[in-house]
Amino acid sequence: MAQTINFEYEGEQYTLEFTRASIKQMESTGFTIADLSRKPATSWPVFFSGAFLVHHRKLKEEKIREIYKHMVDKDRLMEKLTEMYYEALSTLMDDPDENDSKKIVW
Repeated sequence: MAQTINFEYEGEQYTLEFTRASIKQMESTGFTIADLSRKPATSWPVFFSGAFLVHHRKLKEEKIREIYKHMVDKDRLMEKLTEMYYEALSTLMDDPDENDSKKIVW
């Protein structure tokens, strides 16, 4: 099951989550997870914004920056987002269900 971060800001409920589709969208715009340590000033904001794509696709960047500004414990937040990112990415390697009649054994 996918991990999420849920919070309220200014009376609105927000859910942060990554899926394979949102990761693919982030990568298509040039984001790479390796850049978090190499280029943190540009990569961290993109990474945080990417966590909004699944549930809040139309939220403006200005609002996302505002939300980030008010988040507490940003170190732990980024650790959790990184964990969520890798969990979503790991689904690429999931084997088909045992009962999948089209499963291919090689």
